[in-house]
Amino acid sequence: MSVNQYNFRGRLQDVAKGTITLNQKLSAITTLISSVLKQDSTLRIRYVAGRVTSDGQDFISQNLIKLNIYTDKLENMYGQYVFSAADVFPDETYWKKNITTKELKYIYIDFWQKILKNGITDMYMSPGWETSNGATFEHEFAQKNGIEVHYPI
Repeated sequence: MSVNQYNFRGRLQDVAKGTITLNQKLSAITTLISSVLKQDSTLRIRYVAGRVTSDGQDFISQNLIKLNIYTDKLENMYGQYVFSAADVFPDETYWKKNITTKELKYIYIDFWQKILKNGITDMYMSPGWETSNGATFEHEFAQKNGIEVHYPI
């Protein structure tokens, strides 16, 4: 099945859900992005960076909802090929369990670097991104690696 503009985000969510390990998730997502770009190398693949864990565990669910709402807004504006960390890791329990130690933090930084290097052309910073260590890192990474950065609309 061809991945077209009308199902990219849903397909990304499906391939992310169908994985167990972080390496499987990375492989599935990078394969999807590569297949989309193979069909049309001129596409803009847009990643939305934002707060998830920065406000503490009690706000993860609320922050995932906000990130999804902002991603939806951008998807409606730009016609697809837009996704965020909430599409890759949609479960609040996952975030609470896995992003709690310094050792794991570096594993996830490496994960996101590999995703961002794999054809992401634009990064959209969601409102409040400045208070997120992860989004701040992603912002710096985008600037250093030629990814076009856009600020909250």
